[in-house]
Amino acid sequence: MTMRTPKSVLVTGGCGFIGSNFINQIYIRWPDAKIVNLDKLLPGSNACNVDCDLRNNAERYRLVVGDCCNRELTMKLLQDHQIDTIVHFAANSSVDDCYRDSVGAARNNVLAMTHFLEVCRLYDRLELFMHISTDEVYGDSGKDSQPKMEQSLLTPTNPYAATKASCEAMLNAYRVSYKLPTITARMNNVYGPRQCNAKVVPRFVLQAFEGQPFTVMSDGEQLRSWMYVDDCCEGLAKLAEQGRIGEIYNMGAKFELSILDLAKQIHEETKRQSPDTVADFSTVPMCDRPYIDRRYHIDTQKMEKEIGWTCTTSFEQGLQRTVAWYMRPPMDRQTEKILIYGGKGWIGSQFAKLCDDRAVAYVLGATRPGDDRDEVVEQEIVRVAPSHVVSFLGRTHGPGCNTIEYLEGGPDKLKENAQDNLYAPWLLATLCRKLGVHMTYVGTGCLFSYDKDHPIGGRGYTEDDEPNYFGNSYSVVKGYTDRVMHHFDDSVLNARIRLPVNFELDTRNLVAKVISYKQIFDMPNSITILPDILPILLDLMKKRYTGTLNMTNPGAVKHSETLAAYNRLVDAEKTWQVIGDDDPRAESMRSARANCALDTTKLQQLYPDLRSARDGVLEAIKHIAAQRAAQ
Repeated sequence: MTMRTPKSVLVTGGCGFIGSNFINQIYIRWPDAKIVNLDKLLPGSNACNVDCDLRNNAERYRLVVGDCCNRELTMKLLQDHQIDTIVHFAANSSVDDCYRDSVGAARNNVLAMTHFLEVCRLYDRLELFMHISTDEVYGDSGKDSQPKMEQSLLTPTNPYAATKASCEAMLNAYRVSYKLPTITARMNNVYGPRQCNAKVVPRFVLQAFEGQPFTVMSDGEQLRSWMYVDDCCEGLAKLAEQGRIGEIYNMGAKFELSILDLAKQIHEETKRQSPDTVADFSTVPMCDRPYIDRRYHIDTQKMEKEIGWTCTTSFEQGLQRTVAWYMRPPMDRQTEKILIYGGKGWIGSQFAKLCDDRAVAYVLGATRPGDDRDEVVEQEIVRVAPSHVVSFLGRTHGPGCNTIEYLEGGPDKLKENAQDNLYAPWLLATLCRKLGVHMTYVGTGCLFSYDKDHPIGGRGYTEDDEPNYFGNSYSVVKGYTDRVMHHFDDSVLNARIRLPVNFELDTRNLVAKVISYKQIFDMPNSITILPDILPILLDLMKKRYTGTLNMTNPGAVKHSETLAAYNRLVDAEKTWQVIGDDDPRAESMRSARANCALDTTKLQQLYPDLRSARDGVLEAIKHIAAQRAAQ
């Protein structure tokens, strides 16, 4: 048997549970190997899962935040690091997520795999592509069945398993057609340190520590085999060194335990390690999936005979180590790397400061989509390899004019308007979808006008309503952009903000503007309190939320309410004039601005503690008053 010694390894999904443990192990096992970790940092992944000493060794380890779908990036990594070995963990492994969004699961798992394989084919210098699959591709074994052999028929019974079987089929096609040197490992349940809390073992451990009942799916009698992660990683390392090219290997433990008995053993172990925190054993039903496999039963003789590998960690030992690990203080937060366009602008700079305050890594875009060539912008995204792109790009003013009136200045201004407010966000959305990067587009809600179906004081405009205000060039172009973004609902968060307020004595701050007015046209409007909404924007970005969302604080506020509050809290002598409907200027002032209320039901469902727009305005006035007093 030929013995391979990898020299330059690309691990995809290396910030996940098994991937990070594998990297930690091969860093010691292969002391001369360079390790490149490509991970898009989905929820549940954490860059700090990789050991600190390893992360600090830039000569041997590099983390690249990116997606396997990004063919330019993956080819660059393969070429720049002269990769000879790939270990492909990257996938959305949440069965529940795959049930909720089977199309998204296929995109994340199968489409990404196909893009990646095509790059590997073109690279044509690999010695090994090892694909990490699952025993779930065999489907439900049934409680009294014979163990599945590597040549057994694949009959997956859930969308996640179906995506992994599809990946195997594509891998086999590339093996046969293009002679790609592949090995596939089909593994059963793995447990141990660094596993995300949504998985059953850490979920049960944390429920025990918190004195909560165990959430058990179905009757809890479904059987699973339990392989400790260190054994798993050793088996994978041996496969990379000794496995026969073109072969499939079942990997797993012979120890089986039902989910209900698992809960009981975890209860006993956590009570032993932390007797004061664990309540009496109890269970509550968990929402069932459409189908629950009763057993995954695989034959692992091939691994034992050819590779000389079996699990050596008893379940009792592994569970003791796992419970002890989860008793440690929480790990560092998941890391992201954001590429921010428009990060020097008024709102963009506030978002960048928020990232600084929360230790979120970001890079300010050096190119200008719309001005620079499309391929230059694409090259920047590939080079930076961000986990997220956030765009604050947009044209709202210009030299000599601090309002959107700037865009009413003729054909030249129309070009700027269309280029910055339509083409640039469309280009970024297109490139991000192509490269597999989540994008947040900070758009506008200044797209609507009160009408008979949306009267003052009535229902607000929802995320599904189409723009109906065309009173200025800015809103016309932004309305088209908003509709375009609906075509990117799978990859872009389209955040509608309007009339932004912060807590600074700032000429761009709506409240600071209003308190300087001597005449007002009084209409209730939705507004965005930036100190409230920007942290929500960051949170939604991290969670990769997509689709259109009205991002204004609940309720609509009139200018007269703002001024009355200013009277009450700051300056009782402040006076102003309200321009009524009988004033000749009223109609032109009404048509010059998009006056509307946006429906915030969706946002409030996500963030029920979000304060009202009125309360946000009151706080802004207090801050502005304090700053004026200090001057």
